Amino acid sequence: MDEQPEVLTNDVKAEIVESAKKHLSETLEAQVSKGYFSISELRAYLTCPLYGYFRYGKKLWTESTGAAALVGSSVHFGLARWYSTKKTSREQALEYTRRYFAEESSKVNWENEKIRDPLGEAVKSEAMLIAALDEGDDWEAEAVERSMYGEIRHSKLGNLPVKLKGVPDLYTKSNIVIDHKTSYRAWDKGKEHKDMQATAYAGLIRDNFGKNPEVLFNIITLNSKGPNVDRRSTYRSQENFDQLYMMARGILDMIEKKAFFPNPEAWFHETCEFRGLCVDTNGQNGNAIPTTRKELLRLVPKLAAKSGPKS
Repeated sequence: MDEQPEVLTNDVKAEIVESAKKHLSETLEAQVSKGYFSISELRAYLTCPLYGYFRYGKKLWTESTGAAALVGSSVHFGLARWYSTKKTSREQALEYTRRYFAEESSKVNWENEKIRDPLGEAVKSEAMLIAALDEGDDWEAEAVERSMYGEIRHSKLGNLPVKLKGVPDLYTKSNIVIDHKTSYRAWDKGKEHKDMQATAYAGLIRDNFGKNPEVLFNIITLNSKGPNVDRRSTYRSQENFDQLYMMARGILDMIEKKAFFPNPEAWFHETCEFRGLCVDTNGQNGNAIPTTRKELLRLVPKLAAKSGPKS
């Protein structure tokens, strides 16, 4: 007589489901041991999976930056000071921008830059800050560059076992989350409605303040005619949050399977700090990463002192 299959009760089914969820959670927590994705980390993996792996998976931090990034960070530094002091001192904001540029300028390999003019770039950063301040606003800060954590939540699939971490530039008392952007060219039409970072910030505000905010991009551009400020507003729906969940879920799968590949179309490909390492490994998931610091420094000259093997 054939053996009859076991009939699963609802309690047994529930136990199996919970066990599977627990195993999935433990597996993914092991892959992302710190328990969260930063917004920068998500952007890195989405732009170039191998770059994300080198920087966040292997923690190969470097002490280099590009001129455009330096200008942008300098402007951000001044704006953070401006809004954190309730917009009381333009000179203090300018001083913070000047100081940041001066202290970080040595990290730029100016010989590899299209514009090899540190002094000129410093002047640009001040001009962009002044343009932003002159534009004026009625923003009253609720939080300036405050670290926030939130869930990565799907409307039907629930939460991922890792959280989202982000540091919005500015969140106002009128429920606007503001992201300062600097650029040497105008944004494409409608770009604000597609930006992943806007979705992430809206989710963080939703979880930390219980509101679905307006997201406003404070875009400061600089061209041959001088600086210009373009402010664009957008909102996020549950559909956008579901899309963010699927992006993060895909990255977790990639981490779990160790399937990292280079993206030669990435905007920073030619000047990437890991270019030598990427070429040497031929994009094969980083399996050939040197185990000695001497060899690694040959491929990643700007490797930070506290990053990578010690000997």
